[in-house]
Formats: sequence, C-alpha cells, structure tokens
Amino acid sequence: MRILFLIHARQSRGQEIFACQLAGHLEKLGHTLKVISLYPGEFNLPFPVVHFGLTSTKEIWSPGCWRKFQAFITDFQADIIQANGGDTLKFAALARILYPYRGKLIFNNAGVLGYYLSNSVQKAFYKLLLKNFGGHVFKNTCYSLWSRRNSGSFKEWGA
Repeated sequence: MRILFLIHARQSRGQEIFACQLAGHLEKLGHTLKVISLYPGEFNLPFPVVHFGLTSTKEIWSPGCWRKFQAFITDFQADIIQANGGDTLKFAALARILYPYRGKLIFNNAGVLGYYLSNSVQKAFYKLLLKNFGGHVFKNTCYSLWSRRNSGSFKEWGA
C-alpha cells in the first residue's frame, strides 16, 4: 500500500511522533510511505518528513494550496491519506471537496474535538468536513464522553 501521513509540523508532539513511528513500522512491512508536514519545524522526527510549504495558518484556506495537495496525492498515488489532528483535518477535507483525489481519507485525533466546537456553525462545518473521511480514530473518546457527561457539560454534536 501507498500511505501518506499528514502532520501539522516537524515538532516534538504526540501526533507527529506517533505518525512517524507508525510510518517506520509500516515501511518495514513493505508499504510505501510519505510523511508531509503542513508547516515548517526544526525537530528531527524518527521518519523523513517533507514540508508541504505552508508558512501561515491562513494558507490552509487557499484553493491554490488545495490544488497543489491534490496534485501531490495524485502523483504519489496514495491508497490511504491519514490526517493527524487540527489543521490537517480542515486542509485535507477542503482539498478533497474542491479538488477530489483518490485514496481513503482517515482522520486521527488524539484530543477532544468537541471542546473546540462552541456554536452550531462550527459544528455544521466540522460535520461537513468529517463526511469526507472514510474513517476516524478518536483516541480519547471514551474517557472524554464519560467525563463530560458526568460533569454535566456534555453536548452531543452529531458528527
């Protein structure tokens, strides 16, 4: 399989380290891997990372960047594209909506996405984005649902 991991930046954080470690293991099993960071960074991760070229968070809203991403995916012929957290979710989904590309899109989130959704517009936007993914991995879901229900502040947002 040809697998692309999309990470935020070359930084020493959980999602980035996890994606690079998993890429290394999958490569040993014979898969073809690429790890792409949206933004620059200086940390030496345990797998080679190619910087996609974004320098500002505003650029995730650029159709030109989405087209460039679609061309990269098409050239690499990815079977799986895994977006790892935050901006990678928005970027990969928006690129797919405007410039469709082949390959199964998966979202891996180690945090609690619902904490960042404070109004119905945000919830509807993320619901639209998540519909473009073929799979979701929410690592803290069980604990976060339990803790929010028991604190009296849990709100179902339906994504």
